[in-house]
Formats: sequence, structure tokens, C-alpha cells
Amino acid sequence: MMKTFATGPVRPSGLQPAAAAAAAVLLALALAACTRPASPARDPAAAPRPAVRAASLPPIEKGDTVVSITFDNNWKSQMTAAADLKAHGMAGTFYIISGWVGGPSFMSLPDLRALAADGNEIGGKTVSDADLPQLTAAEAEREICLGRDALLADGFQVTDFAYPFAKLNAEDETLVRRCGFNSGRGVGDVENPVPGGCHYPSCAYAESIPPADPYHIITPSDGRSSTTLSSLEQTVTNAKTHGGGWLVFSFHQICDTSSPGCGPVYSFPPARFSAFLTWLQGQEANGVLVRTVRQVIGGPVQPPVHAPAATASPPGSNALVNPDLRTAGPADPSQPQCWTPARYGTNSAAFSWSPDGGPGGSGEETITMRDLRSGDAKLVTTFDLGQCAPTVKSGIPCRLSVSYKSSVPVFLTVYWRSGNGTWSEWTRSPSFPPSARWRRAAWLTPPVPAGIRALSFGMTIASNGTLSTANYGLSLMPAGPASHPA
Repeated sequence: MMKTFATGPVRPSGLQPAAAAAAAVLLALALAACTRPASPARDPAAAPRPAVRAASLPPIEKGDTVVSITFDNNWKSQMTAAADLKAHGMAGTFYIISGWVGGPSFMSLPDLRALAADGNEIGGKTVSDADLPQLTAAEAEREICLGRDALLADGFQVTDFAYPFAKLNAEDETLVRRCGFNSGRGVGDVENPVPGGCHYPSCAYAESIPPADPYHIITPSDGRSSTTLSSLEQTVTNAKTHGGGWLVFSFHQICDTSSPGCGPVYSFPPARFSAFLTWLQGQEANGVLVRTVRQVIGGPVQPPVHAPAATASPPGSNALVNPDLRTAGPADPSQPQCWTPARYGTNSAAFSWSPDGGPGGSGEETITMRDLRSGDAKLVTTFDLGQCAPTVKSGIPCRLSVSYKSSVPVFLTVYWRSGNGTWSEWTRSPSFPPSARWRRAAWLTPPVPAGIRALSFGMTIASNGTLSTANYGLSLMPAGPASHPA
């Protein structure tokens, strides 16, 4: 079933512009998974045991101003903020993208357990930071439910959700509730006391307690590198002097923009963050309370909710969406639907797509590789939970095929998705020779290992030169003995 807006139907998508950074993160994680140690095994005895200090907190009274400090996207630098919260006797809510746990620049599972042990809340934010309104209802449900299920399996009490990119519609709210969350946080619609910001009465001074819609909690704008301490303080003061309410502040990276890897926009300096906590601490006598989202929303920890998995295509049929590359991505018409340009390393790879430049009028993707010092480039099936990435069966090999022209040798790179939604590189084919004319390449993978749910692949160029591809194929082999094609 297609998800709908008030403005009409939303088509299934490939790479979304708002989620381009998320796609890049998934690819980086998949590459890093080849070299980083495996995640720690799930041990029930190691499940986090939250601090008990929350039980002694005074109740929230009418007229109080309640502040929640929340964090998005599991950035490793948020551990600095966590230490500062602990030093100030406070706790925050950390909204976790389950498929990013353990990746470079992101928190590890032991990090999350340390957060929970200090009384912080672990919330959910999908498996892959998916742009929910651009997905089918089935895919959105998988993203929301599986993200929560993975964190529950790691021992966390997950009750609250944050919408990726603060994008949602009424159906997304229903899915968040159905997947077992007690709330959903957006971003915005609270008064922003800066020039050009949203002001009362267009924006409220605070969210109400309880929220009018717990599955669309309104908040101040995200904390950014340009956000001043005075504007944060003024937001709290405005709420306090206009009847109180709930202010849910959200932060991403906690770092100085001069630090390597620190984003220029969605980052917040550690010294400014610490100063804000110190100021909040001084407001306690004036009826300003700091609470996690769970402490405000309440409600039980609901059991896991397993979304229906995508089904595998019949053996022998092409399981790919848009295999001929003819259909443009609805939100990014420069690339084909359900396909993602992927590049890593030090090089200058350029991608170009034509909807009818391939053999027989099919679409064609051309990669021009220049200045290669390391890495490679490829067009891959979009990493997701079944809307684009084909479902496979354990123990069954898959036949991969693609038409290509290239000036250098090329090969197929294959990725797999595990049961918790994490993508990793699996294997590579032997090389295929350069060809000035369209040539068909085919390769049979080894049997798919147990626990693997889906595959993605792409023809890879790892030398300076050009590669054009068209007419991709992925088909499950019939059960039984199989051999590699000649």
C-alpha cells in the first residue's frame, strides 16, 4: 500500500536528497564492517541497569517549566555531553539509529550501555535514519519497528522515538504507535527568540504537559554551531514567564567546528553546552526541571513488535526494482530509482545517468574515475529493508548479472544485510575484462549465509578509466546443487 499525504500519493524512492548523508553513512559503515571487530555478543547479564536516582525526582507540577536534553544520531562526540550531564546531576535522551551503532564516529554498544547505566534514556530513530514520508507504509513500518526491536534485544528500555529529519505525516504517527513507542518527537514549532525565528503566536512558547499530540512533540529548533547561549536561556525564560510547559532541546554533534570531523552546521561547542547545563542548574529554584522524555511521557515498556518482512522473489525471476535503470528517482531525478552512487577513498569519481542510453533503449549509468589514489566507485542497489534491496534466502546462491562497457578491468561487489538491519560488504567476484562494446557479465555467489536477509551489489571500477552499466539482474537459484557459470 502506498503512503499518502494530503497532497497525494508518495512514490517509492531511491536516494532522497534529505537522506543523502544517511546513505553515505550506510555505505561507510558497510565498508568499515570489513575491518572493524564484530560487535559484542548480546549478553543478558550485560544489559544496562539504569541508575535509580530518577525515582527520587520530585513530581512535575502545573506551571513548572520542564527541559529535556535530547541527542540525535549516536555521534561519538555525544559522550562528551553525557559526561557533562552526569557532572551536573542530569540525564538526557539519546535517540539511536540502530544500524549505525559501532560505526566510525558513532557510539558503540558499550557506549550505549554506559549511557543507560548513568540514568540516560535510550530512544529509537529507525534502522537507517530513513526519510519516512518517502517510503511505502511497509518499508516505514520495518524501519521503525526493527530499529526498536534491535535496541530492545540489546537490553534497552525503548519507549520514545524521534522522526528522522523531523519529517512525518499522520500515517507515520500511527506506525510509531503501532511499533510500541509511547511518543514521537519532531523539531520546531516552538518560539525561537532570534531575528527571523518563529515567534508567538505563530509558535507556542513551549509544548504542553502532557502534549496535545504525544506522537508529534513540538520543540525549539535544533542546536547548531550558530545557536547562542543567550537564545537557549531566553527560550527557557520565555516559557517560564508564560505559564511553563515542556521544552525539548535537540543536539547532534557536540564538538568545536575546528575539530576534525565536526560538522559546520549541526554541531554545538562543548563549552557552550556545559554553560547551558550550569545555567539550567541555577534555575531549579525557579521551577525549571530537567527530565528525560520518558520521565515526562511515562507509560510502560511495550513488547517488541515485529513488522512483516519483505518476501523473496520466486527462484529464477529478477528480484531487482528498476533493473533497466529507466525510471528516475522521484525525489532525485538525476539518478535511477532504487540505485545509489557509491564512492569511497581518495579519488575523483563522477557519476552520470541517462534513462535511455543503454542497449535496447535501457537506462545507463556511467562512472568516470580520475585521480585515483585509493578506493573505488560503483552504482549499488539502495541499502534498505526491502523496498529496493532484494530479500534472499539462507543457503541459496544468487545469480548476479549486468551489461557493461569499460576501459579497465572491473568486478562485482556484494553487500549483505543482517537480521538487525546492518549492512556489510560480503564478497567480490573475479575481474571482468575491459570491453569497448556492451558485454554481459554474470557470476554466481556462494550460498547466502544463515541470518542474512537481503543483498545489494554493484559493478565496481577501481582504476582510472570509465565504466558504463545497464540491465542489472539478481535472481535466487532453485534449491539444490548449483555451480558457477562458465
